[in-house]
Formats: sequence, C-alpha cells, structure tokens
Amino acid sequence: MDAQELIIRMKEVKAQKKITYDELMEQLEINGVPGCSMSTLRRVFAAGSEERASSFNYESTLLPIRDAMKKLAGCPDESAHEKKIEELKEKIQGYKDHIAALNDKIDQKDKLIERLIDRLEQKDEIIKQFLIDMKQKDEIIKHFAGG
Repeated sequence: MDAQELIIRMKEVKAQKKITYDELMEQLEINGVPGCSMSTLRRVFAAGSEERASSFNYESTLLPIRDAMKKLAGCPDESAHEKKIEELKEKIQGYKDHIAALNDKIDQKDKLIERLIDRLEQKDEIIKQFLIDMKQKDEIIKHFAGG
C-alpha cells in the first residue's frame, strides 16, 4: 500500500472508529514513537493530505500512526499473526516428520511380512516334501512287509 492509499485508509478508519487525536497521541507514546507531534497528526488527517502524501515520511510517520490506529481500532497485532503462522508451520513440519517416520515403520513392517510369508511358503514346501517322503516310505514298508 502506498502512502496515498494508506492515508485514505487511515482517514476512513479514524472516522468509522471515531478515534480522536488525543487517543492517537497517547497510543503513539505507548508504542514508543516520540517523534510524532499533534501538528503532524493534524496534517496527516487534514483534508486533501493524501494529495501531499509524499511529504510524509512513510517509515517514521505513517507506519507508526497506522500501528497506533490498529491498536485503537482493535485490530490484532500483525506480529501475533506472524508468530501464530510460524507456530503452525512448525506444527505442520512436526506432523510431516511424524508421517514420514510412520511411513518408514510401515515399510519396515511390509518387508517383515514379506519375509514371514516367504518363510511360511518354505515351510509349506518342506511339509509337502515331508508328506511325499512319508507316503513313499509307507509304500516301501508295505511293499517289503506284506508284499
């Protein structure tokens, strides 16, 4: 937002929220902005001031006034939003890390299941071969015993 747009928006908010110059001055002091005087405030909010927007220092005059107005208008602090966004990003990363760890465990268990299935198939083959061998031995015993 450029200086002209910012001044227009601040004028709208000042009118809507009925913010007084005294309230603004007090909030500027609370915010630790000593360099902004009552005459500066009056010039910023004067009729047609947006046309002279370039005569105001954006960083040291307009932004501190905007921040003071936000507090007075009950707007949440942007740094609180940024902090919350960072916290949420950290949580998301934690969830992603947790999901990756769970996927690794799933892969390990899949491999273990495959090995167990292979071993069961080997045991099945051994049992089948054993049964075949037993049947052959039975036939041999029957052949020599009775036959």
